[in-house]
Amino acid sequence: MVVTIASSNKTIGIVGWHGKMGDWLVRYFSKTRISLLVYDIRSEPSHKRHNIKVCKSLVECVVPADIVIICVPLDETQTMIEKCVPIMHNGATLIEIASIKSTTYTSLKRVNRRINLLSIHPMFGPGAVRLTTQKILMIPVKNKRRELNILRALFSNIKIIIVNDWKLHDKYMSMLLSLAYYINLVFAECLTDQNVPVLKSLSGSSFAIQSLLSESMLTDEPAMISSLFTENPFAVDLIRKYNHHATALTRYITDHNKKEIKSLILEMKGKLSKDIDFDRSYRKVYDILDAIPSRRIGKQINS
Repeated sequence: MVVTIASSNKTIGIVGWHGKMGDWLVRYFSKTRISLLVYDIRSEPSHKRHNIKVCKSLVECVVPADIVIICVPLDETQTMIEKCVPIMHNGATLIEIASIKSTTYTSLKRVNRRINLLSIHPMFGPGAVRLTTQKILMIPVKNKRRELNILRALFSNIKIIIVNDWKLHDKYMSMLLSLAYYINLVFAECLTDQNVPVLKSLSGSSFAIQSLLSESMLTDEPAMISSLFTENPFAVDLIRKYNHHATALTRYITDHNKKEIKSLILEMKGKLSKDIDFDRSYRKVYDILDAIPSRRIGKQINS
């Protein structure tokens, strides 16, 4: 999706507007007086808003744009950068929002034209409503101060956090995204042969939170989830580490080794207690559950 936004003499383009974040950006900017040019190779839905123009080609959207935002799938981002850069005018700004930076950041660093380059990562999904509680990560490319000013002008109500190195960003994402999705995919797979409605009717807080998280992740595009595993250079080692620990715990459970299980738990709590308030985390779980509407209707469960 390409979206172009015009404000006074400025125009912004967004590429890939049928994607979830592309659609979110269109909705976000359409609430302003900015005019939008949008482009996507997929079939175009009708947009009746007065300030949105659907472009018939990438050139029509990108050439006049002062800001171009690329919102295509991760494995297509590098190619789209290479298509957009040559047709942008000097002084324009190119923004990519990929969740993994190993290839996209390298592509940006190779650009030698006189345009601004922003590498950002919105740490929220298209369902985000309260923007004051959300954050965007920015990895400086050429001019940190200039890039930060541009980003602040576009998203003044969202917290911006600078991560100075793309490798550090991707290492963080291997834990925050790759491993988190891996765990929840395995959890969801274990549910496929279960009676989920019955489980939910019987569940307490732990299952309720875990299943909700797992279900929400499955709303993402399979290609996006796959990229979190295959495109992040740090994901494989972390997942192998997870599986190593899981195998050890499985062995203790199989052997009914309560002593080792207890020792493992105490060791983990000791290491994490320096940074985590466990009692506060426990209370937050119930705060979350209390905020979720539920039907508290009991029913008999038959075997």
